[in-house]
Amino acid sequence: MTSAEDFYRSGNANATRGDYDGAIAAYLQALQLAPRQPAVLNNLGLAYVESGRLDEAKVIFERFIALDPENAEPWNNLAVVVQMAGDLETATELFRKALALNPQYAEAWYNLGFALEEQRNWSDAITCNRRAILVRTDYAEAHFNLALLHLLTGKFHEGWQEYEWRWVTKGFSTPRRHFAQPQWDGSPFPGRTLLVHMEQGFGDIIQFIRYVPMVAGRGGGVIVAGPPELRGLLASVDGVDRVLVDGDTWPEFHLHIPLMSLPLVLGTELETIPGQVPYLQPEQQKVKDWALRLESDRGFKVGLVWSGRLNTEKNRRRACPLEYFASLFGIAGISWYTLQMGEGREQLETVPFGGQIRDLTSLIKDFGDTAAFIANLDLIISIDTSVCHLAGALGKEVWTLLCRSADWRWLLDRNDSPWYPAMRLFRQEQTGDWSSVMARVEDALQECAAPRLKLYFYRSGIDYLLPPLLHAMKIPLLYDDPQGRQEVEGTRYDVLSIWQEDELGKPVSPCRDSYDEVDSPADADFIVFPERIDELLENFGGEGTARFLHQLPHFATHEEKHVFLTVHDNSDPLGIKSVIFRTSASAFNADPCTYVFPYRTEDFSRYLHYDLARMDYHTGFIGFTGSSPIRSLLMDSIMREKRLVSYLDTSERFYGHFPENELPRRRARFLEYMARSLTVLCPRGTGENTFRFFEAMSMGRIPVLVGDGCILPFASHIDYDAFIMRIPEQDVYRAGQLLYEWISRQSETELLGRCRRARQVWEKYCRYSRISPMLLGMLQRHKQRLVKDERKKM
Repeated sequence: MTSAEDFYRSGNANATRGDYDGAIAAYLQALQLAPRQPAVLNNLGLAYVESGRLDEAKVIFERFIALDPENAEPWNNLAVVVQMAGDLETATELFRKALALNPQYAEAWYNLGFALEEQRNWSDAITCNRRAILVRTDYAEAHFNLALLHLLTGKFHEGWQEYEWRWVTKGFSTPRRHFAQPQWDGSPFPGRTLLVHMEQGFGDIIQFIRYVPMVAGRGGGVIVAGPPELRGLLASVDGVDRVLVDGDTWPEFHLHIPLMSLPLVLGTELETIPGQVPYLQPEQQKVKDWALRLESDRGFKVGLVWSGRLNTEKNRRRACPLEYFASLFGIAGISWYTLQMGEGREQLETVPFGGQIRDLTSLIKDFGDTAAFIANLDLIISIDTSVCHLAGALGKEVWTLLCRSADWRWLLDRNDSPWYPAMRLFRQEQTGDWSSVMARVEDALQECAAPRLKLYFYRSGIDYLLPPLLHAMKIPLLYDDPQGRQEVEGTRYDVLSIWQEDELGKPVSPCRDSYDEVDSPADADFIVFPERIDELLENFGGEGTARFLHQLPHFATHEEKHVFLTVHDNSDPLGIKSVIFRTSASAFNADPCTYVFPYRTEDFSRYLHYDLARMDYHTGFIGFTGSSPIRSLLMDSIMREKRLVSYLDTSERFYGHFPENELPRRRARFLEYMARSLTVLCPRGTGENTFRFFEAMSMGRIPVLVGDGCILPFASHIDYDAFIMRIPEQDVYRAGQLLYEWISRQSETELLGRCRRARQVWEKYCRYSRISPMLLGMLQRHKQRLVKDERKKM
């Protein structure tokens, strides 16, 4: 070869074969002979990029720009290099420069969308991908990335449609299967057989096999074709008639569908994700075998996964090196097990705590063995890999560690997953920062692994007597005998057991197995007073109630260990150091150990919808206005704002004071109009909080909190500002204007997102069965604080 053209062709041939070193050498030879060749400079820069030599690529693209500054291509390629080096702002500017030179440059729109996505500018990233598609309608990568952005932001209807472009994107992980039979469209298929064929990774299969029971409900037989490692688990799914793996003879079938097209044909929206677990079942004999292997272990058993396959940049970001787990190994009472298979296992030899991790992975032959192992553990801590999906599908408690740019399926800014009710998400707040993630995991794990609480319960008539004018208010929602029957030894009450009823109407307690009852106050972590103190507050106020509590026989010596509860609106402080669980408390005068929990509210799922066209009112309120002066002022302000469409049905009487024959009618109207309102006014009443706030959440509507002093329940776990609107008391006179302007600033997507988030938070934290475990967790954390305070004194 003697000409620049010959070297250029040779470089292209080498690059096509993946020999980038050879390509670089040939391009450099070409440039020695012809230094001002844009095409050679461009391909040389691209070869440097493929070789990971970003600094050299940057120099070459800058040289290309100097040679031809009006050409958009080198600006785009330079931006890609700068983005790969981590300078997203500069990359964004360079992509915009390329687009200024050529607005029809589809690749630059697509690349700009990626840069904005990494900056968490989801709206503009979506716009850029749409612009790329306008320029080139068959741009598969832009369609697919648009799908991922829609799914990430909860817009499932649009997302599933665009997700079908996955089959024609470059390098998609699963080859498309072609059959003579038609692809299923979701319609009933009685008397016929449907083949559901698996795609993508193990985690994807485990997550989406949940749809098969819904498919089987459409009336035909279902065959699934998947990898042999999952054969046993796939066979355990309801509705699966047969599992095929490679090498099996294909039976007759009439329809087919790829697994991850099922959400599209079944119309899955964020609020209709089939989240029931478990939907996978490990083989019971294997579960027993693993139980025997672990039977001598009395610790809190935790399984770990810290790495997946490191074959892509995305997977490398997900991996959390084992060294970051070091702080967890100082927590007492935990038995550690590795579930790490393949790449990453070598890290056990490089960390000082590796010897504390028991390795039984040699006994794991397939995912059925892993499932049986997981069934015998108490908790799984895993990065985003197939094991976290498996644990979630089994209904096992699992903590998933997520990198900053987490996958679409984990949605945005939430610590739970609608796909897996028992999963908790721990997200990076900054790219690459696993240390802060582990700090939060450590705090949570301290609580899980803490020794069981020891509780002493006062006995009525033995330890105390209520003042004669009061009823004995045995906590009707919170004690262990809902019929009020007395045992021979006296009733043993459970202040933590907020009662629910199972499907047979039998009361069940979610907390009785979570603590030990002791006979001596000196041995107890906490001393529980089993009466609600509502009537004490009603008759004697805060000071009078405190005087009574001071007379309890163990109060003087163990004030900080006492636990009291009230669901009364009275927010008067008691001036004591005991733990007080309240439904209403003021931020301005709360006792130091006050913990707020939600009012018990009905589940309004039967009224649930997220259709703006069916929300006729911007806001609504039905209720009593005489319980606080701000309620009347608020109604006046709402009525003055003529742009605001509102439904207000106010009363001068509490619901309980209406005639019985009128209550059902008013209740039905209340529910109808709350479902037809986008927001629900929640002004404080006699106390700081209001039932309406939690009813709005249960209905999936945006609560408008009007007031200043309200302490919201479980605030350390819940980001209320992600779904509520607040109006300070000083602004109640212009509340209508503020509410209308706030609604006008939000997009439809943002408003419906707040509605969905309100309902999701209610399901996660305010559902009746969830409150008791939260209260128990509060006591565990309070105990830890008391222990730390004692250590400081020493």
